[in-house]
Amino acid sequence: AFAVAAVAAAWGWLRPAATDEQPPSRLAIPTPGLGGGNAFLQRVLDITPDGRTLVYVDAADGGSRLVRRHLENAEATVLSSIPAVFAGPVISPDARELAATNTLGTQMFLFPLDGGNGKPLPRDLAWSNIMTWAGDGSLWSSPQNDRARGIARIAPTGEVTYPFDTALAGYSVQQVLPGD
Repeated sequence: AFAVAAVAAAWGWLRPAATDEQPPSRLAIPTPGLGGGNAFLQRVLDITPDGRTLVYVDAADGGSRLVRRHLENAEATVLSSIPAVFAGPVISPDARELAATNTLGTQMFLFPLDGGNGKPLPRDLAWSNIMTWAGDGSLWSSPQNDRARGIARIAPTGEVTYPFDTALAGYSVQQVLPGD
């Protein structure tokens, strides 16, 4: 009886531990129009902070359009309230809006992610498709047509500041770390 108990105890201690690991998941966006055909040097997609929704540029409705795809769905839907000339989506930390760049001009806009009219970012802000959000709701932008002013910070109130010395004007911001 002791030998059976010892074998049972040894088996309990030495057996492989049960794991709660999930198998790796993969995502495919099987669309030949990803990027819309004119996305050279532009961000073509972004993902919501909860990881459940993609927004990307795709060839749709006869042009390059921003589309949204919930990952549980196989198909994307066109963000019809955003005109066809916008690209470079950057989703806000609260996933309520996205910044996008007009590819035909020099204007950047904020659009509600759930639809509705966009509002232009301040006109004196240098055009850019290199943008990122900070945790405080501010949007940071690296200018592409007026690099002398340097990196801009657009506060949630709309105030534009240039927090870095002009010696750093040629740099681009890609991410704002926590604590801003």
